[in-house]
Amino acid sequence: MTMELAALLDPSLVLIDMEARDAAEAIACLGELLFRRGYVDEHFVAAALARETKFPTGLATQGIPIALPHAETEYVRVSRVAIGILRQAVPFRRMDNPESLVEAKAVFMLAISDPNTQVMALQQLAELFQDGMTLTQVAAARSQEQVLQAVLEGLRRLEAKSIQ
Repeated sequence: MTMELAALLDPSLVLIDMEARDAAEAIACLGELLFRRGYVDEHFVAAALARETKFPTGLATQGIPIALPHAETEYVRVSRVAIGILRQAVPFRRMDNPESLVEAKAVFMLAISDPNTQVMALQQLAELFQDGMTLTQVAAARSQEQVLQAVLEGLRRLEAKSIQ
């Protein structure tokens, strides 16, 4: 089941040393990348920014803090996950405590066309990043392929753990 998430990954949607001054800029950067590739419509970025205001996505995960921004499924044409590894961490409001901030170093932007798949993908990513090993490897990656390799290895570990 976790390997279904692997099908949403694409090296052309991974940005290394992404520059952003704040959460909004990070969301816009990844959203524009998804839009230019034809995976989302022209309203996706605005919807993701609006959603982030109401429902923050920053997580104080093991390894490095992250954010999981996304928009409603109606703005998505083809399901994908865009990943940005920030040159400098930017503050995101925390999902579990919106009054607090987390300095996110990586942003995993979900563009998923099916609501059930979106919930599943969010749960899988949250579970994947609990151990810290995957995110530590993601943060150390110097290429798009290394980022994806770290995520795929983490998914394999998660899959093996769920089978036991």
